[in-house]
Amino acid sequence: MRLMELILVGWDLNTADTSDTPIDWDAVEARARSHPREAMERLNMKEYQTIDDNWTEFHDKMYPFVLMLHCDGLTLGAVEAVYDAYPAAIFSYTNNGFYPLEIYYGVDDGGPGLDADPVIARSLLVKYFEARKHRKRVRRSNLFLFEGGFVHNPLYGVDSRYCSVAVAKALLEEYPSGGTKADPDIMRSPLVSILNDITNDYNAPSQEDPFDEMKRYEKLKYILQAHQHSTVGARLEDKGIVCKTLHSFLWCISSSQVPHAFEYGDSMGRGRVLGEFMAAKEKDGSNMFPSIHTSLLRILKLMKDDNRDQFRQADEEGKNPIQVMLQDDAPPSMSQRAVETTVAIHRFLLGEFPESISVPDERGRLPLHYAIENKWPIGAVLESYPAGASTRDPVSGLHPFQLAGVAGSLDSCFDLLVKEPSLIG
Repeated sequence: MRLMELILVGWDLNTADTSDTPIDWDAVEARARSHPREAMERLNMKEYQTIDDNWTEFHDKMYPFVLMLHCDGLTLGAVEAVYDAYPAAIFSYTNNGFYPLEIYYGVDDGGPGLDADPVIARSLLVKYFEARKHRKRVRRSNLFLFEGGFVHNPLYGVDSRYCSVAVAKALLEEYPSGGTKADPDIMRSPLVSILNDITNDYNAPSQEDPFDEMKRYEKLKYILQAHQHSTVGARLEDKGIVCKTLHSFLWCISSSQVPHAFEYGDSMGRGRVLGEFMAAKEKDGSNMFPSIHTSLLRILKLMKDDNRDQFRQADEEGKNPIQVMLQDDAPPSMSQRAVETTVAIHRFLLGEFPESISVPDERGRLPLHYAIENKWPIGAVLESYPAGASTRDPVSGLHPFQLAGVAGSLDSCFDLLVKEPSLIG
């Protein structure tokens, strides 16, 4: 039997879906090795004139490599043999826009989905990037997504309920930045999708699987770890330090140097940090605030339920959660609603670890000093530790109100003087 015929054994051609008939994957592997040119054949549409209209979604690009990735029981040997015979097939896509890797790991229910093998999924991702390096060998019609910077993110669907946590972890280990990279087609990253899904009605947990939310949360943890540390797992390999999801999350949403979790980038994947995004949405008349505000606090509550101890622990640099949140510059433009959200997050963190507000870091600085210098809202920080208003900054030697004046934060300067008017007496 030819390679295509060996794979079609596992298909019901009348419904354009896989059947219960098992495929001899050893035979597929052997045939691909002995007759590699057969991997270049496409499914002959004319040969199957009785095929249901469902097949139209597959257009005319159903190579053996694409067909086999829909099937259960697939072996790594068969995948490697068919890929080696015709690498360009890894760029083949169906009319609904799915590529072979995404079909396999479960962007929808058309492939093995939750039964996908993490080892095979990771191998496919490696081969995908290898093929891109040698794209001159690929048919030009399959290259349009890889030219001019318009690059497809092969991990854009790991947030899908059909993609298992194990597969998502394996893919993120291989391609850490894929979790926060916006795909040019859908203008959002897996991180954005998961955060929205956790608190919004879309893609709500199904009756068949009531643990959907926890699966999304597990994926979220791996994405955050990969985003901050470029590695996925319980420990950082180079330092042997526990990687805390909370600290990664706070670093992600507070840093103005990286895309924020709720960015909606343009076609090139550029986006805005929290304050800029919310300000832009308010200007456009959009009411995204309730969703963002609720989502961020919901994530913190999930993290608390998962591991409350991390709210009272330091990261690998010795910073506790509130210090992590305040260590980078605040976004240059924050709407009133963004300020409210930031203050709510500060209150949540301090509610879990109230002592942290009065704990100086290795330089002797308090969280209040960082909040002032980096122009964050100081409301929750100041009300949690009023004595901080009279504590000099050991680095600059300035009182907090003076530090605020130097930073150009007039509102903060006024609030601090109200707390300690004797400083100008």
